[in-house]
Amino acid sequence: MKIALITPWYGEFAGGAEVLARKIVENLLNDGESVEVLTTCSRSPFNDWWDDYYSPGKYNLNNVVVHRFPVNKNTQEWYHAINHQIIAGGVVSRSGEMEYLKGSIGSDALVKFVRNNQSEYVYLLIPYLYGLIYWSYLAAPDRCILIPCLHDEPQAYFSTTGEMMRSCALAFNAPEEMELANRIHSINQDNMAVCGCGVDLPRSFHPEKFREKFNIHTPYLLYAGRKDVGKNLIELINFFNCYKQEILDDLHFVFIGGGDATLIPDNDYFIDLGFVSDEDKFNAYAGAFATCLLSKNESFSFVIMESWGASTPVIVSEDCQVTRGHCMRCNGGLPIQNAAEFCESIRYLKEHPEIRGDLGSNGREYVLREFNWSKVVQKYMNLINKFEVRPE
Repeated sequence: MKIALITPWYGEFAGGAEVLARKIVENLLNDGESVEVLTTCSRSPFNDWWDDYYSPGKYNLNNVVVHRFPVNKNTQEWYHAINHQIIAGGVVSRSGEMEYLKGSIGSDALVKFVRNNQSEYVYLLIPYLYGLIYWSYLAAPDRCILIPCLHDEPQAYFSTTGEMMRSCALAFNAPEEMELANRIHSINQDNMAVCGCGVDLPRSFHPEKFREKFNIHTPYLLYAGRKDVGKNLIELINFFNCYKQEILDDLHFVFIGGGDATLIPDNDYFIDLGFVSDEDKFNAYAGAFATCLLSKNESFSFVIMESWGASTPVIVSEDCQVTRGHCMRCNGGLPIQNAAEFCESIRYLKEHPEIRGDLGSNGREYVLREFNWSKVVQKYMNLINKFEVRPE
């Protein structure tokens, strides 16, 4: 059975869906499956979606065959017009949805390849909300597995989203994501599963190396990932400021990852290290008092999984069903709603170090048990193997 994963961007950008796409492909390949990638020539979501950064053609990235196709040009006016309507809270008609998808990142050349090779592959489509994904689904409607990475956002309510979810097989990252899809679209079909994602962890952690390298010798909270207002980062920073106003201790807040560095206050308690190596990242997790992620829109969260992999507890938003659900299933972290609860969670963990240790240990056991690649690949193959093998 040949497998092709379709995604708008592949290879360089490190957003959640893009990381998930790469990990799925590489681990299917490592398991002996025949898998390729179909993607566009656009560089990343933060670059021009209607410009070819890469040359069209076949590439080899970490032993994965990647086919890049030119993007559709001069369609951004349609996209921006409807996107402004969405941002303003307007209701989008079916025709408006179609304009939005036609204007979004797309590639007629890629869709033509799918249409001409319908019987050759089972197609994995990730994530749901781009035109490229919808038109690829229409090109091979009975050969697709959608990995939606669904959030509670306006596009999730599009009729075109429901159309894909009722027609495709579905691979979800968490039970709460599947529940959201059912609540919005009443999909209620047999050919779907919560597959999750494998989490790659180092064999050992060395928090003292991180402290020495970056000259950090006080307790610290950790934020890992893109610095973005969409991750509820402003609220998290405000909560920490409230804590420091109440308690005069030496707790600092360390940030690793890219994004908008101007969001981080310029004072001694905040330390922004920007991008760091994977080794430094995992050593930072291992040395942290707790990892904080108050994002309300997550479909899996590598951040909390990696933190748990290092036996470090997490503080998450009560309003994010996915991260809260993970915490409840493994008893590995504390969901909070406001500044008072944030402050209390830190005080509680400081006063009960044994419970803080248990939360981290519970999280690590959960990750090792549920999100090893052997288990995740088998779940994907259970979905893939339901498709009829067609003769060459």
